[in-house]
Amino acid sequence: SVSTDCPDKDAFGLELRGDSMEPKFSPGDVLILMPESEPRAGSLVVLRLNEGDVLFKLFNSGASNDDLVTLTSFNPAYAAIPVRRKEIQWVYPVYEVLRKTWEGPVL
Repeated sequence: SVSTDCPDKDAFGLELRGDSMEPKFSPGDVLILMPESEPRAGSLVVLRLNEGDVLFKLFNSGASNDDLVTLTSFNPAYAAIPVRRKEIQWVYPVYEVLRKTWEGPVL
């Protein structure tokens, strides 16, 4: 269970896996998603492509009628990914990121 003040009544959390967004975001971080909101250019999103891949990226788009979206990572080892909007099954903006800082046993 995760507590959040996210105004989206359908908000939910996902645990991050992978290193494409390091050093800003790391595996184990919890992303709170807003499925009732539309992403803005430059926002953090989690999206699912029609082929099944689920990605955490920066959402870069032109005008709302522009068919091409570019997904970028903070980790320079990962190239930008251009996708057509019709290739995206769903895309949810990230409201907040929760990070565990405690290492060791919990009393």
